[in-house]
Formats: sequence, C-alpha cells, structure tokens
Amino acid sequence: MELTRLESATDAIIAATTDRDGALREIAQLLEARVEHYDWVGFYLAEGRELVLGPFVGAPTEHVRIPFGCGVCGQVAESGETLVVPDVATEANYLSCGSTVQSEVVIPIHADGEFVLAHARPFLAGRGGIPAAALHAAGAALERNLISRGRSA
Repeated sequence: MELTRLESATDAIIAATTDRDGALREIAQLLEARVEHYDWVGFYLAEGRELVLGPFVGAPTEHVRIPFGCGVCGQVAESGETLVVPDVATEANYLSCGSTVQSEVVIPIHADGEFVLAHARPFLAGRGGIPAAALHAAGAALERNLISRGRSA
C-alpha cells in the first residue's frame, strides 16, 4: 500500500473511532492487512516504566508486560528511537516471541501526553525497510491526531 494512502487511512480511522483502543485495534488490522510483510502488529502502552500490551493482530504473546530496557520494545521505550532488527537471532536483548519470528520493527509514538509503541514483526529476515516505513506512516498519523480517549471497556 502506498504510504500516503496508508497514512490517510489511519487518519480516517482515528477520526471515525470514539476510543483510543478501538482506533489502535483498527490501525493494527489495517497494517496487518495492507503490508504484506507483517504477520503481527500491535501496540504497547506505557504505564510508569513498564509497557503493557494493547490492541494487536496476530498470534497471542506471553509478553503482556515489558519493563523499560528489556527486549527490543523496552529498548525503544528507554531510547525513544526507532529500532529495526533485521535478524532477531543477532539481538542480545531479544525477548523470544516464537521460533518463526525473524525480524522486528518498533517505533515510539508520543500522542497527547501518552507514550505508545507500535510494534510489528515482518515475517522475513532483513525486510525492515518497507515495513518500517509503513509503521512510521501510521505512527505519524497517530502523533498528529490521537487524543486521550481512554481505554475501551
């Protein structure tokens, strides 16, 4: 999917959705459906110095709470910098999500005083470029538009 269309679709989801978690869930579904390299897309929300799993699409994960600094997501939470890991086997601080995971892309998003991580697992090692750009496009729309609407019940 062309990045500007992806960003526009993300903007439309945010405008039409009444709660934050609903918007994040729909954006995860959009990314998983439109970016052929993703097999898992989700969001982690910061609570203090811990990341808590939010809406996601893909296989369940045991990593529902991740301390800052732990694993790829925790590293991004601490540094505030995007991290593309083309081959998770080479990452010393990697929290294993299963034997089929080969690479990960994690970007930080700061929206309306909240810190959220967008996290995707491209299914092919070394294929971080296109998936990272798609995740950044969705993240940019979130940073521009997402307001604190609270968690859905």
